[in-house]
Amino acid sequence: MRLFIPIGESSWSQSLSTAKLAKSMGLIVFASPWSMPAEWKTNNSINGKNEGEDAGHLKEENYEDYANYLNDYVTYM
Repeated sequence: MRLFIPIGESSWSQSLSTAKLAKSMGLIVFASPWSMPAEWKTNNSINGKNEGEDAGHLKEENYEDYANYLNDYVTYM
């Protein structure tokens, strides 16, 4: 079962019970982020690249913030 890592810790609980149920049934559960918070990206958007726009990337000054965010998600789950 694949989960996406939502932006905002308040959304994490929505996936927890489903992930626990899937794991109890022997399924493999993994999660992947679709975007980092917009304020941590160079284009200030969580959306992917639109025609004529830069897709944006993680700002260097937010590397540690994002690593901590992902670690917090893993710990929560």
